[in-house]
Amino acid sequence: MTMLVQTPRDEAYTEAELGAMFGRAGFSRTEFHPLPPSTQHLAISYRERAGGATS
Repeated sequence: MTMLVQTPRDEAYTEAELGAMFGRAGFSRTEFHPLPPSTQHLAISYRERAGGATS
């Protein structure tokens, strides 16, 4: 999934806020990676599959 995220007041969500949202959506782990030279970051979230593997 690709998405641009911002708050209703046009501010950016923090990594903690995004991680909590992804956790509520069923993802077990989220990594954040900077994308230099921009100020953007890539978020990669993982969800457990049946049997304990992540995807």
